[in-house]
Amino acid sequence: MPFPTRNPADELADHLLTPDEAAKVLRISARKLWALKQSGEIAHVRIGRLVRYPAASVRKFIEQATQDTPS
Repeated sequence: MPFPTRNPADELADHLLTPDEAAKVLRISARKLWALKQSGEIAHVRIGRLVRYPAASVRKFIEQATQDTPS
């Protein structure tokens, strides 16, 4: 019996990004990322003193920030 395969999208949804990784994905500075976190515009997870950003939250932020322009 073969092992069940896992969807790569599920793995990405479970992935936590460091502040540097999240800032690089968004192509913004770490300071701007911190400001977005402080204002509640992007979700984060605290693990003790560490701050991590779920990849799904980064993706959601991008989707919400994307503006449709009339063609």
